[in-house]
Amino acid sequence: MLGVITLRFLTSLFIKWLNEYLYLQDAAYLTISGVGLRLLIKAIIPAYLMPEWIMLILIAVLFAWGFSKRDLSEVE
Repeated sequence: MLGVITLRFLTSLFIKWLNEYLYLQDAAYLTISGVGLRLLIKAIIPAYLMPEWIMLILIAVLFAWGFSKRDLSEVE
């Protein structure tokens, strides 16, 4: 029950952020694409093991870029 309540709270907060930060939606799409590409490479070439730190750095950079430009006209 606590997880459902937390998820509802975070969903409303994230939707508010999507309206407030201009690059956040693009950063989310790029993050999902990067994770999907990593899984696809792992499925096609199981012997290849991409270092996890590369993915973590990519996600951190995209996260920072997503919150880099704020649209002040959308702030309530």
